Amino acid sequence: MSDWSNPRLPQEAVNVGESRPLLSFFVMVAGLGAVIAACALVLMVFAQAIAAWLPFSAEQAVAARFVKPADPGAEPEATLQALAESLVGPQGLPPGMTLKVHYNLLPVANASATVGGNITIYRGLVEAIDSENALAMVLAHEIAHIRHRDPVRSLGRGMALAVVMSAVSAGAGSAVADWLLGSAGNLTVLSFSRSQEARADADALAAVAQRYGHVAGADAFFREMQRRSASAGAAGSVPVFMRTHPATEDRLQRMQNLAADRRWATDGALMPLPPVLQAIRDARAAKELPGG
Repeated sequence: MSDWSNPRLPQEAVNVGESRPLLSFFVMVAGLGAVIAACALVLMVFAQAIAAWLPFSAEQAVAARFVKPADPGAEPEATLQALAESLVGPQGLPPGMTLKVHYNLLPVANASATVGGNITIYRGLVEAIDSENALAMVLAHEIAHIRHRDPVRSLGRGMALAVVMSAVSAGAGSAVADWLLGSAGNLTVLSFSRSQEARADADALAAVAQRYGHVAGADAFFREMQRRSASAGAAGSVPVFMRTHPATEDRLQRMQNLAADRRWATDGALMPLPPVLQAIRDARAAKELPGG
């Protein structure tokens, strides 16, 4: 029973709760971060899932803004374009899907496929091969990426990240989108999954077999890049192609196994490089001679 005859003073800070504002703030920030991370994951998965259903014309619209020829009017482009188109039949491109092959003067042994059906072949790659068969394999590989819409799938992941970053900061989201789309360079280093690379290899090998009647020389460029990588050793001068494509012994073994399973001939006459491309290779060889 309360003792009303002996009143007491109220406790100090009676209106102050027992909660800890700083701890609550950190909990709120952590929760927001978890929500953003979950949204990023969902959006990236969703973007990849729907990317391939976007009209190819949408890819071409993006490419028209950002993908510019590195060497407009270069003579090798017509030769490379003709060879690529000869490989389209075996690949079976969907209606409305077109290819444009660009020739880049950079001396890096690399090739890339990007949005809008654009393929870039670098001078260093032409200098590294010794047959049309080897070049056809690389071109067919990049064509397969385009046919399966792999570039726009890869781009979709990045754009999903830009959307999530916009939820945090409009400036951050815009910065991601600008970096992703703001230069042809970024569009030509899109990374593909192991399954996408394996599928592109299988499709390319089938295209080479259909065009030439055998797959001899199809793995020549990959083996050359493997040799260069081994020669670089600790020097760290790994070929660009080895950094952007998983050209490993396992990959080469899968190509051999596929040829055996499909009973494709692995021996056959190799086609020489077209004259304009052979001239590029010869010019490089001349520079490497003493006094060149």
